Formats: sequence, C-alpha cells, structure tokens
Amino acid sequence: MAEDTHPRVRAKMNEIFVAMTPSDRFAAMSSMTEFVCVQSMNAIAATMPDAESREVALRWSELHYGAALTARVRAHLRRSP
Repeated sequence: MAEDTHPRVRAKMNEIFVAMTPSDRFAAMSSMTEFVCVQSMNAIAATMPDAESREVALRWSELHYGAALTARVRAHLRRSP
C-alpha cells in the first residue's frame, strides 16, 4: 500500500492514537465510519436523483453486502407493514 502521509505526521498520529482511551478510540472509529458511510450514500444518491432514500440505502447495501442479502432485505421490507 502506498504511503501518502509524511512520516512525521504519521508518527504524531500514532502518538495521539496510542494516548487515547479505548472508548475514545472506539468513538473516533465510529465517527470516521459514519462519515465514510454518509459520503458513500451521498455519492450513490447523486447517481440516482429520482430515487427515494430507501432505494438509495438498498443500492448501498447491494454494493457493500451483496445482491443476495439485499434481495432478502427487499423481500422482508415488502412483507412488513
């Protein structure tokens, strides 16, 4: 994997990460994951301008979890009131 972060910056990031408590590390990871998911969902929505948010979410699911699982989710949603 290519390194795009300067070694001094990487060292400082590692220093900060090591000093974090486990709960702080989890919160940071959770925040970054949410950010990436939202950006990914927005990119998908941009390619589906007329789609409702549920369809965008299902397309996201197809891309990340596969068509088979998403088909099961769609079937469940059709059966649900």
